[in-house]
Amino acid sequence: MSAPSTSGGSEDVNDFLQRIKELGDKRDQEDEERNRKLEEEILQGRKERQARRAGMAFRFCCRRIDRSKRNIPS
Repeated sequence: MSAPSTSGGSEDVNDFLQRIKELGDKRDQEDEERNRKLEEEILQGRKERQARRAGMAFRFCCRRIDRSKRNIPS
């Protein structure tokens, strides 16, 4: 028993394969966009932490200067 050979069947297969390729391409684009956003969030978080550390270091330094001024006899 052999299956009938029609051009409609091969078009269905080609359409299916094309759709799979399109879905794969769409997924790749979505993955790239998601990765880009995550990288931006990571960089933003690093900048914020660095700014907080710099602010804390500045406040610590100012406290030490204030303490040293108080200990200087006038």
